[in-house]
Amino acid sequence: MGNTHGGAQLRVTEREQRKLEILRRLNDLPVTLRETIDGAKEEDTESFLSIIEEKLIDLLYGINGNGLDCDRDTHEEIETAIRFFPQVLCEKYWGTHPPIYAQLAYLKSVSFIPLLAKLGIELNQFQKEERGGLLYREWNVLRSLMNNDCREWYDEDDEDQQCLVDEKYVAVVKSLGQMGIFQKEDIMEEDLMWELSHRNHFPELRFRYLVDFDPNCLHDRQPSIYRIWLRRNDIHVFRIIFELGALHFPTEIGFLFHLDKNDGFTPFDRACYEYGTKKVIEIIEDVLVVGNRHDIESDDNIAKSLIYATTTSAVHLDGVYFLLRRDPGRYCHAISRREPA
Repeated sequence: MGNTHGGAQLRVTEREQRKLEILRRLNDLPVTLRETIDGAKEEDTESFLSIIEEKLIDLLYGINGNGLDCDRDTHEEIETAIRFFPQVLCEKYWGTHPPIYAQLAYLKSVSFIPLLAKLGIELNQFQKEERGGLLYREWNVLRSLMNNDCREWYDEDDEDQQCLVDEKYVAVVKSLGQMGIFQKEDIMEEDLMWELSHRNHFPELRFRYLVDFDPNCLHDRQPSIYRIWLRRNDIHVFRIIFELGALHFPTEIGFLFHLDKNDGFTPFDRACYEYGTKKVIEIIEDVLVVGNRHDIESDDNIAKSLIYATTTSAVHLDGVYFLLRRDPGRYCHAISRREPA
């Protein structure tokens, strides 16, 4: 009986100590919490802690439009507040999503996603596989960072705003990658390249980042990547896809002549239909010339490309023709150099 009373007394002391620590560190907390703390400091310990916790939950969920704001709140302030009340990370507003998902609602709050994920892991508020709330049930933050799941908050027809969304979101994904919370295999397992295509605006920064982070995501989605994006009638998008494909997969010529199993067309066919053969050829030649800096057109890669095109059933004969007509003598020379003496 005495042990139970002692335990209760200890808990009371710990909570009183937390109140004192919050008051002592008032200037280290978000400004919106400081106002609430100042108004509640005369309350008893339990009421005080309850009031501050509820205010922090409101801040994390953006109740009444007053959420986290990167122009006002610092990461250090938010981390300090959460460490006083770690359980708020897994609170569910109206029984739905954790607060990390709520940060997608506003551009000024998305930059806090990596911090909340880090703290969710460090403070053991989620199962290991949930990655601090990033992959919590159907509330998949990684997918939403690709498909703009909260796009009702943005104007999809506003090009400047969409570019800003792309810039903000890719910064979050990069940060998660640098922290090791976002991993290469997530691109395939969460089908992020597919999620990225559910938009009117081409998210160039996120597309480039995913391909550079794991080029195989481009390989495994070819030639459907071209098919998905070329229907948007933007030749700049074609250039980006081909440029990245040729850089990471020079032997396959960026999958430009790979047959689509769905209809038998190649990305080259589609591009020529959409933009005209002359423009497409100009882009291809320009990319390959620029790519010379990356040895895309080294003799070794030239030989590999021709051998690959002639021996791979997935490649249309147009690919062989394209390679040979560019510089027949050089290709024959490259092949002959690879033959055993």
